[in-house]
Amino acid sequence: MEKLRDALKRSSECIFFAPLENKLIEITKGEKTSEDTLKIATEVGHKLPSLEGKRLLIELQRESPGFIANRIVGTIEIYINWLIEQAIARNIPFEQLDADVIDFMPMGIFCLCDYIGIDTVFNAMKYFEETLSPDFSPHEMFTKLINENNLGQKTGRGFYDWSQNKEPNIDRSKTAGLVDIELLIAIQLNEGCRLLEEGCVSNYKIIDKAVSTGYRSPGPFSMGKKNYKQLVVKLDEFAELTGRKYLKPCKLMRSGGFLDMRK
Repeated sequence: MEKLRDALKRSSECIFFAPLENKLIEITKGEKTSEDTLKIATEVGHKLPSLEGKRLLIELQRESPGFIANRIVGTIEIYINWLIEQAIARNIPFEQLDADVIDFMPMGIFCLCDYIGIDTVFNAMKYFEETLSPDFSPHEMFTKLINENNLGQKTGRGFYDWSQNKEPNIDRSKTAGLVDIELLIAIQLNEGCRLLEEGCVSNYKIIDKAVSTGYRSPGPFSMGKKNYKQLVVKLDEFAELTGRKYLKPCKLMRSGGFLDMRK
């Protein structure tokens, strides 16, 4: 946000959470943001109409790359890179990888990439690569799709064919058996613990609210807090196997200290 502010002649713009009817608004202040400006932004946010009902405004205590919801879900991008590697090496269709998770997510992982936009996902990965870890470096498959102008739903093709202007019909009976749902939960829980460690928010209920509202899926703490010890082991093993050190459990997750930060 600081870079955006410095680049704009007018920095009093509002960025909505996609899709536009979503009721989530995350607010943060930069180094030069006054309390009056923050107060006005909050008041305006509450007054903005939403097709989903009353607005949910979440104020970050400290700026975070990707804010809350996008950072939590965005960390899965490291896992996506590994899945692409495996799919190419084993000649597994991306549809079968999505079939692995379609019963647990509103949309398959690669279908979601198409929906968001391949270029948008690529740029998010590059941003997180710069601000969080080199482990976010996008797989060359994203560059290939972008060079071919196959950007997903908006261009008619990405990982899937969108030429009929409707969401692809994933065959749930043909799964790859490769995507680990518990690992997806572990990755998001770990990133939520990092947000708590960094002082971006004071409790994990805020994080769960942001994710469940923004992405229409359960928050990482509601899914993973009861078996966090097993998830710690799973993350350690995956980080060692793949060399993605960013996914190693942070201190707060490893210790279970986040359990005392519910409110």
